[in-house]
Amino acid sequence: MLDLILTIPFGLQPTLFPWGAEVIRKYLEVRNPDVDVGIWDLHDDEQILRLFEEYRDCISKTIEFLSKAKRSIGQRHPVIIKEGSEHLARRSYYIAVILQFGKKLFSILEGEKIPVDAKVSKKYEKPLEELKKSFESIIQDKIRDHLGGQKRIVFGISIYALTLFESLYLASVIRQVREGISIIVGGDAVDIPTAKTIVERNQEIDGAVVGFGELILSDIMQSFLKGTEIRDMQLDGLMNSKTISRYSSLPDIEKIAAQQASVIRDQMPSYVRFDAKKRKIHILARRGCGWGRCTFCRNTVKKTFIDADSAAAKRDIKKVLDELSVSENSNKPVEFKFTAENNEIEFVISLLNWLSSQAQTRKIKFNVWFWMTVQQFSRDVVYKLKDLASTEVINLDVSVAIESLNPVSLRN
Repeated sequence: MLDLILTIPFGLQPTLFPWGAEVIRKYLEVRNPDVDVGIWDLHDDEQILRLFEEYRDCISKTIEFLSKAKRSIGQRHPVIIKEGSEHLARRSYYIAVILQFGKKLFSILEGEKIPVDAKVSKKYEKPLEELKKSFESIIQDKIRDHLGGQKRIVFGISIYALTLFESLYLASVIRQVREGISIIVGGDAVDIPTAKTIVERNQEIDGAVVGFGELILSDIMQSFLKGTEIRDMQLDGLMNSKTISRYSSLPDIEKIAAQQASVIRDQMPSYVRFDAKKRKIHILARRGCGWGRCTFCRNTVKKTFIDADSAAAKRDIKKVLDELSVSENSNKPVEFKFTAENNEIEFVISLLNWLSSQAQTRKIKFNVWFWMTVQQFSRDVVYKLKDLASTEVINLDVSVAIESLNPVSLRN
């Protein structure tokens, strides 16, 4: 049975952000194989997908009212999207707010002075409450399945900026199942001030991890399996009620993260993930951030990163392509997803050239989507990208995300 379940909330953008959980699981398999680790990605949960479809009209109508109060209620983020499902392809928002408050939502809207027709509220109060109860029942039934006969288990919830509200609600639902469940949070949005706020204000959270999670989760799980509760642990990198006083002043988190990264780098050479169901190969060129300390992330670890090993990445991709070459869908194009910063353009170009030779040799076509985050959009970026183009064997789609509208980006 599983000891640690890395949980990815449904509001998390599925293409870009489940990487943390994937990388941590892979690391723990190497460093601490005694810990049985699983990933629970709510994007792929068929029961939740069906539930959202069943209550689609109710959700849609309620969102119309919530969007009028967007300054003070919830966050704008995409509801779960199922590929090939046109009715869910459009963006929807506030789903976590709807799930948490159920029929109480209408009294909240009234307090926000959002006009709601009495007939409308009466019509949707019951479905909203049914949706809430059904969602929580699905989550808790799955928790019980994970638990089986176990007395203790850890859920690690990955938080991105737009999923904080949803993640804390999910933690409260998980916590209700029974004693013996521990919950820790971490992720992109969990800097030191946020971690302190979460630990102080949310009793259902046992601890929060700041920065890379690989090393500290390994230490947490070793201690947990020996019988220590997460709330009682006093480990560097874990913030809980016992250690929160240590963070009254900001420590040198870049130094701490650099130490973590130096250990992780030696044991995590490749960032390649294959989704057999969707016939997609995901490649991450770098874990962490290779830039300096940006003003909008000054409390988060920056300039600390682990580059992917090119030779190891090719080895892992080749292994997947060998399997796909003999599959019955060998004529169907293979999907590739690259995620990188502008610092890794050379890595991606090199890998694309190698993929082109693989495609020609194997007579397989590739659809490649390259997402590149650019800190400053400069001529150097353009010159490096200019030779990237689609060919007969590779259909290439490059998306460039400019991190901030700084003077250099605006000028170019």
